[in-house]
Amino acid sequence: MSSFPRRAALLAAGLAVPALASAQGAAAASLPFEQIAAAMKPGTWTWAAKLTANGQQQDFGSRTLTLEKAKAGNGWLLLDAQTNAMVQMSDSLVLGASDLSAVSRSLKMQTPMGEASLAMTFTADSVKGALNAPGQSQTIASKNVKGALSNDGVLLLALSKLPLADKWTGRVELLNPQSGGTIPLSLSVKGSEKVTVPAGAFDTWIVESTGGPTALTLYVAKNGGPVVRVVQAVPQMGGTMESVLQK
Repeated sequence: MSSFPRRAALLAAGLAVPALASAQGAAAASLPFEQIAAAMKPGTWTWAAKLTANGQQQDFGSRTLTLEKAKAGNGWLLLDAQTNAMVQMSDSLVLGASDLSAVSRSLKMQTPMGEASLAMTFTADSVKGALNAPGQSQTIASKNVKGALSNDGVLLLALSKLPLADKWTGRVELLNPQSGGTIPLSLSVKGSEKVTVPAGAFDTWIVESTGGPTALTLYVAKNGGPVVRVVQAVPQMGGTMESVLQK
């Protein structure tokens, strides 16, 4: 294995593990999740990723989000499947119908270091669960405050339902159940651009997300369309990751 694939394997594990830490439970979210929830419709979206670093480009797998009605109750079930040569992950998240608040979450991930899992349940004021990963086992017990989003998959879907416009800004908080702290994300529209991806050509809003582990630039199709392109800095590799909508 060359040095590039080897480092890519480490990156795959490193990028996937923080997803275990993202969970519903932040305070003072500025996004109107009641309105977003009312506009949600079932669907499936697939993005393909490429990693570019040190003058080399490599396919970096795919991600598919599927939103469907939950079998129990009147909420939503968000299925998140991510796969590449090094990591396979499946994440099932049950969301409340009225505001997309998390009800339960079950995540399983296979990495070169072994299998990891996350199980979580949510009430109005608490988050409980367990995190198990190679060399790590932790009981989760932290505060939950109504509002905010559950993980970045929810954000990808929510962006398509927001009233984006020039100079629009928004803010949301994420709770890291491992630390019990919150991670603020600031969102802002920086302009517009026509983008062509395998799923088609789209007029998009350019939305920047800052405050998390790494900055993101998201291209959101206008008039209620999906996120069609995501560009993410990858400082561990000295490069960038680009994900584009396939269908």
